[in-house]
Amino acid sequence: MIFLDHLTAVISVFFRYYKHWLSGLIAVVIITMGIMAIRPLIFMQVLEAKTLDARFGLNHLPKEANDVVLIGIDDASLKFFGDNGVSWPWPRTFYAHVLDYLSRSGAAAVLFDLLFYQPDLDRSESDGQETDNIFAEAIAKNRSVVLGAQLSEEPLGFDYNLKSAGITLVNSNSSSRSIYQSILAPVHPLAQSAAFLGIINITTDPDGIIRKVPLVYRFDDYILPQMAIAGLLASGHTLKRYLPKEGFLELDDIKVPVDRDGYYHIFWYGRKPLCETLDCIPFSAVIQSASAELTGEQPTIESQYFKNKMVVIGATAAGLMDLKPTPVADISPGMEIWATILLNFIHRDFFHTASGIWNFFRTVFIAYIAFLILTRFSGLWAHLLTLCLPILIGLESLYFWQYHRLSVSLVLPLAGFLGTYSYSTAMGYLVEGRSKRQISRAMSRYLHPDLVQIIAKDPDRIEMGGKEVDATVLFSDIYNFTTISENFTPQELVSHLNHYFSDLSRFILDHSGMLDKYTGDGIMALFGAPLPNDEHAFLACRAALDHRNFSCKLKEKKYADVSDKFHQGTRIGLHSGKIVAGNIGSTRRMDYTAIGDTVNLAARLEGVNKIYKTQIIISESCYQVVKETFICRELDYLRVKGKKTPTRIYELIDEREERTHYDWIETYEHALKVYRKGDFSTAADIFAALAQGAIADSASAVMLERCRYLKEHPPESWDGILTLEVK
Repeated sequence: MIFLDHLTAVISVFFRYYKHWLSGLIAVVIITMGIMAIRPLIFMQVLEAKTLDARFGLNHLPKEANDVVLIGIDDASLKFFGDNGVSWPWPRTFYAHVLDYLSRSGAAAVLFDLLFYQPDLDRSESDGQETDNIFAEAIAKNRSVVLGAQLSEEPLGFDYNLKSAGITLVNSNSSSRSIYQSILAPVHPLAQSAAFLGIINITTDPDGIIRKVPLVYRFDDYILPQMAIAGLLASGHTLKRYLPKEGFLELDDIKVPVDRDGYYHIFWYGRKPLCETLDCIPFSAVIQSASAELTGEQPTIESQYFKNKMVVIGATAAGLMDLKPTPVADISPGMEIWATILLNFIHRDFFHTASGIWNFFRTVFIAYIAFLILTRFSGLWAHLLTLCLPILIGLESLYFWQYHRLSVSLVLPLAGFLGTYSYSTAMGYLVEGRSKRQISRAMSRYLHPDLVQIIAKDPDRIEMGGKEVDATVLFSDIYNFTTISENFTPQELVSHLNHYFSDLSRFILDHSGMLDKYTGDGIMALFGAPLPNDEHAFLACRAALDHRNFSCKLKEKKYADVSDKFHQGTRIGLHSGKIVAGNIGSTRRMDYTAIGDTVNLAARLEGVNKIYKTQIIISESCYQVVKETFICRELDYLRVKGKKTPTRIYELIDEREERTHYDWIETYEHALKVYRKGDFSTAADIFAALAQGAIADSASAVMLERCRYLKEHPPESWDGILTLEVK
């Protein structure tokens, strides 16, 4: 009877509240479906990835993780050989010497995370072909060497027989097609001697971090292993099956989890670079030990140290630019990625990702619990109990990660919790003005503030495609950047670049320009877009000249810092014309940018500066607009790479105030006319006077050398147009 009384009470409560609970469940399911629908968006992926990064911080290297050794081409090694008269790139005999040492030690495999796609250089003391052959012989003797190769989507052409470098995958259900058209593979003697070629292509997640890599790549009729897989195959392992649709790759008896696209999600160790927790030996120390052993001296590193170990050789010096962003560090040497994957495979450190269905029901459950708490309790208790749910979500995800190596979503249930909480407390806020606020937050990161306000007032402007407008495009770059950067750590280099970009950006923004993007050590900027401005060419020229004047003043400083040198080596290209500017991209990600021939030519003109030793080059269309306001001189008549139509190029010199200081320009233009008529001797005499006189004009020196060459090698037909074969 007591049981029946309790059952009757439960049924009574159910029928009293079931409509309310059912409506709540429907609302929760709708909220969860909405959350699952936005899950593919960039910001959701980034948030989820960041929570995964936090879990990586709980991982630790296995205590016996001595299976992999890193040999780094670091700044100390570059300095050591530089002090001994050997500059980068080093002769291939260096690698042969180290490889012979590793071969004698009995290393399981040696992976070169370096690209040897060009023949070695001829030096005063060595022949490039001979040094390549010496290295190839060392590779052939070892029989377990993997050389790096890089696939390209550009049709660069290749003439390699990749049959021996590829692998056979009979047991595979991958239907992916190759997106690559060419390969940068080692030169023939090296490629033919290697056990495998290891592909080093890497793609980043939407936030620019590397968390996953393909294990194999399809190229032409071949299947090529990624660098770490190639190393394992070279050491004697066997690749049996590759079934991405079923979620795994089988290596020997190891089932490695992959996603349906064939990507392997790396199991990162801790929150420190691998070189701080694993042995990372300077290349110079290894080569000194190899030399010591041959001369009978005591080596610093005993050869037995490498016995049965996987050895990865790669660049760690900042100037060599093989630095990648990973969850472990903002900048990590590329070889640490392959070493981490090797450790994953050797120690079977893999993790799985929970399915979408499981995460869906987890989200519904958490959101519905939040709904019940908010509707069954009131006041402070309701909020306190509800706020306990995020803690439970965190503890649950931690449990699955620590004890089952399973990554369950943190973002989805938290989003479900917040969605349900907001559903009952802030419906009005979510409906009214939500669109404008989201657009302003998203676009203010990369667009001009004025444009953000315009779009916020009219959200319908956010659509695919763009609009054709008249504008001036500016490209900048730093001369000799790689050489300067070799002397600094990645952190120092980033600091110097930030200082440099802060000053350079100021000149662009002060003249109503828009910073479209940072291109490594350069900038792309737009004048006249996104907001129309009839003065765009004048504004761009003034920005360029103001920066040049700023850089000239820096030369007066007694001590110039690194960013000052960057400014002094800045080259700028300007071109005015039609561009297509707008939100360009995909439905999942859009960026406001510009495309078109105007953009391409501006980029080419920036690069032409290095030919004429100039700082600012403008196009003919830009010159025709500003010639009455600025002093310019015609530099040449040429075809840039990728363009059939020739164009006149001009050097932007100064504001047009007094011309007396620039009378020599008429002399240069006269020499140019004589040069185009084919009278190279007379033109050479005039250019020589400008180059070697008080003016010491660098462009005249360039034209002088060209005239001398044309005198000795007269062209069969002469139209006065220079065709550039490089960018």
